[in-house]
Amino acid sequence: MRLFISIQAAMILIACCICGVVTSKQSDAGFIGEKNYEEVVKINSGAYIISEEDAVLNQSVEDYIDFFDSMYSNSKNIFFDKQIIIATAKDSYYLYDKSFQQEIVIDDVIDGDEELIGQTMQMLCSGGFYFETPEEFNKRIYHSAFLNKEVTPEENRRQFMFDFGGLNVMKPGHTYLIFAQSIDFGNYTMICADKHQYTWFDLSQTETKVMESKLFSDYCSNEIFTNSKAVVDDYYRLKKDVLNYYDIRR
Repeated sequence: MRLFISIQAAMILIACCICGVVTSKQSDAGFIGEKNYEEVVKINSGAYIISEEDAVLNQSVEDYIDFFDSMYSNSKNIFFDKQIIIATAKDSYYLYDKSFQQEIVIDDVIDGDEELIGQTMQMLCSGGFYFETPEEFNKRIYHSAFLNKEVTPEENRRQFMFDFGGLNVMKPGHTYLIFAQSIDFGNYTMICADKHQYTWFDLSQTETKVMESKLFSDYCSNEIFTNSKAVVDDYYRLKKDVLNYYDIRR
């Protein structure tokens, strides 16, 4: 098991270095642990919350897709292939500091490699649980409305913060439309997901509550984390438009 984890960690580090999402300091933080969904949602963690100031409201489907496509207009394109997929999440999470993996079964490929259909794979996500103080959190997301919030000495203790651009983890058994990319290691293909806003959409009927606290565990049923009803409404509007664009029926 230790050898398997070591191999996984090495491959994740290679993929993340290519993505440009891991620094040497981050890579030293290492493996937090393998967990199931019930264990993940019990982690005592704050969450990155999408405020109205941070949100991109009234985004069109075309702008959303153009944003995703623009990720391939730079040097990343020599390493990665675009994969827009429909996949079912499994109850298997590998948590690292500042990244995590989740096991998925690829049900269909909208745009990408159709040979992936039917495969069970680990998807690497460049974001996740960060072990840091709220002050460090504010510095990392310097653009956020949280930046001007006064932090008390008690609040400024080290703690976990969950940050995947305001998006929640995928729930086991749920099927998602995922905007991802793949990297081929020869005998192993890894699916990767960048932490841009709304990397995946749950194809189930869901309810997202407006948050009154920042605790991840209090709102673990949400699709997104936000303290704004306007952001919630706009998310579901965009989700509907994207699913209609790809003619995906729920």
